[in-house]
Amino acid sequence: MPDSPADIFFLLHAAVLSVFVGATSVSMLLAVISRIRVRKPLLVWRTGKFYGIPIGPTLFLAIVAVAFLASAWTGRGIAPHVMTGYPAGGVFWWIATWLCRSVIVTEYGIIHDVTCISRAVSWSQITDYFAAEDDGRAYVVFFYENDDGERCRMNLPVPESQRAPFEQLISRKLDPRFRCTMREPYDEEALDE
Repeated sequence: MPDSPADIFFLLHAAVLSVFVGATSVSMLLAVISRIRVRKPLLVWRTGKFYGIPIGPTLFLAIVAVAFLASAWTGRGIAPHVMTGYPAGGVFWWIATWLCRSVIVTEYGIIHDVTCISRAVSWSQITDYFAAEDDGRAYVVFFYENDDGERCRMNLPVPESQRAPFEQLISRKLDPRFRCTMREPYDEEALDE
């Protein structure tokens, strides 16, 4: 049984840190397993601002680094579990978030959230699409039917570096399904009959 409030705080802090590291490591592990399970990836890019860099985990790691530097500067010691726990949890969180912000275009469809592969959109589900641009950023709008038969819409931002290969892939996968075949026009004699 802890004797002082400092001991209670130490135990509570160790428990919270353990939960944080455990949760982030499981999250990272699930994201890595989901990414490994993706078959035949053709194109991959990151979504979000700042080239897909996860802002929350990056800021967390920066704050931890500043706190450790301040602690070293003032000569205060850092407990070993804190010294390893916070950076490890931050790195696990960063990797999980980075993997989740990936768009993966495969031979079978588009995965816009690696952790929810069940929400992926297969090429056969897409009923229509068009390309658009907003503030200089290109994106493609896909209309598709989900497993329940409901019509859904997905706005997929496409970075400039992936634009040409993605358009080629769309042409190969979708254009044959949507292409209208024009028949030869009838001449006036055929129409008169």
